[in-house]
Amino acid sequence: MSTFVILSRYLCHEMMDQTKVKVIYKICLSRRRVREAERYSWTATRGVNEATLMENFPEDLQVDIRRHLFKFVKKVSTKISVA
Repeated sequence: MSTFVILSRYLCHEMMDQTKVKVIYKICLSRRRVREAERYSWTATRGVNEATLMENFPEDLQVDIRRHLFKFVKKVSTKISVA
């Protein structure tokens, strides 16, 4: 076998290993980000599921809450777009 063939096989193998490492790193990073998001969400809500909580409220109260949240989000988004 020529030196070129041996070297090209080695480099190809090294590239495959680096690609595997990158993929594994991205998977680990994604898992960590998901765990951090879940931890943040649990801390912010103190473990209460907002969707279930909203379902238990009377319909008129749900409408008022949604209207209030929409106005708040709209106000914040306009401030962010101006800045």
